[in-house]
Amino acid sequence: MRTKTLILAAALSAASLATSMAQVYSVNMVGYTRVTLLEGLSFIANHLKTANSVVPEVLADINGGNTPFGMTLTKFTYSTQRFDDQNVFNPDDATWSNPNQTLRPGEAVFVDRPLGNGNLDVTIVGEVPTGSYPVSVRPFSHSYGAAIPQPGRLVTDLGFPLNLLPPATSLTVSFFDRATRRFSDQYVLNPDDGSWLPMEPNVPLNTGFFVDNASSSTVNWDRNFPVGP
Repeated sequence: MRTKTLILAAALSAASLATSMAQVYSVNMVGYTRVTLLEGLSFIANHLKTANSVVPEVLADINGGNTPFGMTLTKFTYSTQRFDDQNVFNPDDATWSNPNQTLRPGEAVFVDRPLGNGNLDVTIVGEVPTGSYPVSVRPFSHSYGAAIPQPGRLVTDLGFPLNLLPPATSLTVSFFDRATRRFSDQYVLNPDDGSWLPMEPNVPLNTGFFVDNASSSTVNWDRNFPVGP
């Protein structure tokens, strides 16, 4: 999966209201990501907000007839610990079987495209999350993505909250391996010294991943991206 991110406007709109007590500013930052969906399975994440952050909005480029072939999106359901939240795109009328399925910043989804149809370039347009934007990291297994469009090392660059988990927590981060069609690209946290084997995981743009959290704690992965004065 090849991705490219461009920020279109650092400040799309700004307004200020002066009062005798304070000033209030409103700033929205809009951007887009370009995602290349390969044939077969891809595990992608979204970094941008839309009005309701549902699939027909996030993947509006597909809704507009950008693909003549169907595809299926499947999200991991935490309560069942299974991939059972499915959404099928009908290319005949550009509709989704579950138009209310969400794809918020920090969420990930499997995309299953029919073989033999080549790659598909999709543009996702939306608002970059600003201010405090927490993603809940839960016990057991769950799927995640970075909340803002920034690649990098999971903890060092992206601020994954290892420091909030109980000491000596066992943690495994897994990426989807297209060759084996499994989550076999794994990075394991050594609970004794906090080191990673074989190395700290690097998260590309628009890429989903799994975290197996052996603790019983839920913590917030909070990206605080301030904009404005």
